[in-house]
Amino acid sequence: MSGRAWAHHRTGPPPGAFDVAPDADPAPAIARFASPLTRILLSSEGLTTTLLAALTAVRPRLRPVHQGRLPAAEAAPGAADLLRAGARTEVLTRHSLSLGHQDRPLSVNHVVIRLDLLPRLAERLSVSALPLGAVLWAMGTGHRRTVLAAGHRAWPHDPEVGPGCFKTYVLWHDDEPLAAVTETFNPAVVPAATGE
Repeated sequence: MSGRAWAHHRTGPPPGAFDVAPDADPAPAIARFASPLTRILLSSEGLTTTLLAALTAVRPRLRPVHQGRLPAAEAAPGAADLLRAGARTEVLTRHSLSLGHQDRPLSVNHVVIRLDLLPRLAERLSVSALPLGAVLWAMGTGHRRTVLAAGHRAWPHDPEVGPGCFKTYVLWHDDEPLAAVTETFNPAVVPAATGE
């Protein structure tokens, strides 16, 4: 399936993508992956785009697939809890692909962002095909990440390739959760084999 064909595919996150405890420890799941590169990517609290660039020697491009505003209660299950958002808090949902050389999909990304913490962020994201982290850096906004979950998940771009690895994390704005993010990585790029 080409990147363009993918745009017509479903836009919601995988089932259970955000159903994780805010104090979860992903370290045991990450430690099971055989590749040290995979363990670094999954455990890193830095910019995923930078890590994918180092892994592939190509700066990834972001292809937005779907973006929209809705009340937190209508976002993916578990996202409102991770974001400590009230049912009527407006959130922005963003589904995108990170693409490498010749539009090869590197990751499928689902993000739910609280808009009440940084109201101008929605405007910046609507006119930009930049990853969330890059937009936040450009805005001069400090942020940190907390990885909450990692493991295997079906690679939605081509299920016959086998499962890919994923990570789910929260991006913070000061002491408030700003965004819940889940990224699923192409198993042909990021090795998903375990050492078990």
